[in-house]
Amino acid sequence: MIDELWRIAPSIQIDPECPNLHLEKPLRVGPFASIGFPGFGYEKGEIWTPKNHLFGVVILEGAALHSHVTIDRGSWRDTVVGKNVRLNNYSHVGHNVRIGDNVLVGVGVMIAGSTEVGDHVEIWNGAKIRQRLKIGEYAVIGMGAVVLKDVPAHTTVIGNPARILEK
Repeated sequence: MIDELWRIAPSIQIDPECPNLHLEKPLRVGPFASIGFPGFGYEKGEIWTPKNHLFGVVILEGAALHSHVTIDRGSWRDTVVGKNVRLNNYSHVGHNVRIGDNVLVGVGVMIAGSTEVGDHVEIWNGAKIRQRLKIGEYAVIGMGAVVLKDVPAHTTVIGNPARILEK
């Protein structure tokens, strides 16, 4: 712990080569979190060649990252975690992801690269979100959902594959 506005466990890993790392106070980071390392991006060829990840990570004020959270740095834009976001244990935020403000992410959630998550979204335990999707504001993604398509604002999706829950 650095001071009352920085509650950072000593066991976290931050890539010293991350080109842009912007962390706003107050911030809580639990043990074994990993921030700013290159994302899992490869070019297909004779061998898989890693893509350059030349952008960084921005974590805005009031965020709380619990234990074993990973946030990859961006390849074509910064990865952004909005204000007052809560990322529970073992959650993964892929490269280029944008998470809006006041988002709740449950245990073991995977948000693949270049996905955009709107404000006030709830993503419950074990959900998986495919890359390059848009999750609208106030959407709810149910426990264990596998999201393969964009999710409209103000809707709830459940299941594998995820489908809109009718009211």
